[in-house]
Amino acid sequence: MKILVTGGCGYIGSQLIRDLPNAFDRPDIIILDNLSGGNEYTLMNLPHEDANYIFHLGDIRDKSTVMTIMKKYKPDIVFHLAAITGADASFDIPKLTQEVNVLGAKNVADAALDVGVTRFVYPSSCNIYGRQSPIALDEEVEVHPLNPYAKAKYDGELYCIECHEKEGLPVSCLRLSTLYGYAPGIRFNLVVNLFTFKGIIGEDLTIHGDGQNWRPFIHVKDAIRSFIMFTQISESKLGQVWNVGGNTENYQIHEIAKIVKNNSPNTISIRHEESPYPIVSYNVKFSKISKLGFEPKYRVSDGVRELVGKFQSLAEQREQK
Repeated sequence: MKILVTGGCGYIGSQLIRDLPNAFDRPDIIILDNLSGGNEYTLMNLPHEDANYIFHLGDIRDKSTVMTIMKKYKPDIVFHLAAITGADASFDIPKLTQEVNVLGAKNVADAALDVGVTRFVYPSSCNIYGRQSPIALDEEVEVHPLNPYAKAKYDGELYCIECHEKEGLPVSCLRLSTLYGYAPGIRFNLVVNLFTFKGIIGEDLTIHGDGQNWRPFIHVKDAIRSFIMFTQISESKLGQVWNVGGNTENYQIHEIAKIVKNNSPNTISIRHEESPYPIVSYNVKFSKISKLGFEPKYRVSDGVRELVGKFQSLAEQREQK
């Protein structure tokens, strides 16, 4: 089995490349990353006894680079994770976000079609729903992307679905809930991770707006479970979009802050301030993916406790050195 992971040094990718050997027998795992959003240290301590890892430094915006790697390895499966992330930050880099998240996705999808991959997993985001009523949103509702990141992710979806309809790209577009949880390439521009880290160092938590806005959440390891599940999905279900998460894991942001506060090793407060960016709010329905048998194993409170324990353990190790 040959598996290409673009963005394999990023948040999801850094854990995915470690979990793939548990799902496939000694796979060849080809990692393509330009390290703009990931780091080389995420490649340390990989389970080389269980997989053959091959790293390529390259940019998905370069069509020739992508095509060369695809033709060289002819992967069976592609996980296209390379992307500009961070909804609010994307307002400062709209052109770059569009280039990486749309042009890059087109390059990877086109090359995957050229070599005949058997499964193509494209992670999108529930952020594309924008700000809508608190009624749970399924995959059929109209989307309202409010930031360049969400707009680019949706454009990538549209292209992948078009490639499926016209040329048979075996794609699944996964609208992920907001991620949290530990991985070697952990991001701190995500609310659960950021709040938990602030709690550990004793900083107060800042909520933008009144905190009544809704957001679904998913642990990075649960997201990866869904990725692997979609490499085995039947052909009849390809070319579709799927909300990825669990119906019990929709929270208002003030609830997230309270969970972190209650599990913090320090006494911290919660304060509110105005947001310089549009505040998104989307309560999402996950009935479609649950019919495939997928349910998250983690709840947000589990992830917060995990992060607290992990950060405290790392701090203790540094003190001992």
